[in-house]
Amino acid sequence: MNAERIEGLKALVRAAGVDGLIIAGGAVRDAYLDIPARDIDFVVKHPGDPVKLAEIIGRVRKAAGVKELALVSEASENPYEGAFELYRSEDSGVEVVVAMVDAVDYVDGFDDDISQMWVDGKQFYATPQSRNAARSKTITVDRDQRRRFAKLKAKFRAEDGWLVQYA
Repeated sequence: MNAERIEGLKALVRAAGVDGLIIAGGAVRDAYLDIPARDIDFVVKHPGDPVKLAEIIGRVRKAAGVKELALVSEASENPYEGAFELYRSEDSGVEVVVAMVDAVDYVDGFDDDISQMWVDGKQFYATPQSRNAARSKTITVDRDQRRRFAKLKAKFRAEDGWLVQYA
């Protein structure tokens, strides 16, 4: 695990100063495995108030150092199951997933086991499934997630000792 990168992710969450905010998925997984990351996904539960949500998006944008986070999809067209809205930066790999459930519950529903890792402002967390996937170099993806399967298979190659399989 690259402890320095994990600490950097925790510092980003602290800098945003938003209760319930986490960084989840690929950025945390890649720091844990000490491989390059392409993006960073913040996850927070929708506060139920559009004004509070705008404040949260502004705080994350400022903490991440991006110019803008634009709404790219709403619940009906969102690529992430369980998400209410998705905001993305055009100039970097920063996303904010606004979930309908607590952020940790959202992570638990990820389509692959190895990405079920997250940090809050204080600690690193990983489900037993994600730790086992990292240890065994075997990633399991939900059967109906062909695009996700292909993406993981391209990143975690058999030549490097990885096995990506369907559940």
